[in-house]
Amino acid sequence: MTPRTLKEARPEAAGLDPEGLARAARLVEGTLTRRLKPQGAGVLVVVRDGALVHRSAHGLLAPRSNADPDPARAALFDVASLTKVIVTAPLTVRLAQRGVWHLRTPLADVVPLPPALRDAWRGVTLWHLLTHTSGLPAWVPLFALVEPLQPGAGREARDERLRAWLERAGRWPPLLALEAEPGARVRYSDVGYWLLGWALERVSGRGLDELARDELFRPLGLEASGFCPGARGRGAWVVP
Repeated sequence: MTPRTLKEARPEAAGLDPEGLARAARLVEGTLTRRLKPQGAGVLVVVRDGALVHRSAHGLLAPRSNADPDPARAALFDVASLTKVIVTAPLTVRLAQRGVWHLRTPLADVVPLPPALRDAWRGVTLWHLLTHTSGLPAWVPLFALVEPLQPGAGREARDERLRAWLERAGRWPPLLALEAEPGARVRYSDVGYWLLGWALERVSGRGLDELARDELFRPLGLEASGFCPGARGRGAWVVP
């Protein structure tokens, strides 16, 4: 895929109402400056048919700062849980399309689960994790069971830490017990996507950051996107 640079166009030429875009910009501004405490920052971008028809920046780059965001200036935003739909889900489907795995593959066939969890999660597949239908809890206090990883830790360190986490969590079955039969209901689960990310790393032999860079960001020309910006964040605002 060849990266494209968006051409600019007037809203009217793209069939959009300029006043409607102005109202949207005011809504974003009001949300960031009046409703969020502390204030946040954001850039509103509207693209239609491959043309950039609106771009505006709003809010403050950091709490108690007078630095206004500039849409023409480099600023890195933490997308947080959007990583699930921007990185983890597309990579999961991409590997399935290539025949690396099948979405109905049981999780226990991909990652080394402790015996207690292997039995308890017997019916959980990659599809269940992908669609938030695994029955796993929404969240568990991972930080209370193992030491946190340092920023930029490699795949091997993450692999070891997840093994330790599951081993310790497996000693208290209620902590990671299924709350519903796999496929019975939809419930957003951070736990499910932690495990799906781990499965991606195990089956590919590459870190999630490497997979995202090579399979998604670079082909799309998203050179500023990535995990743990490090040197890429120098000279740019990293929005908290």
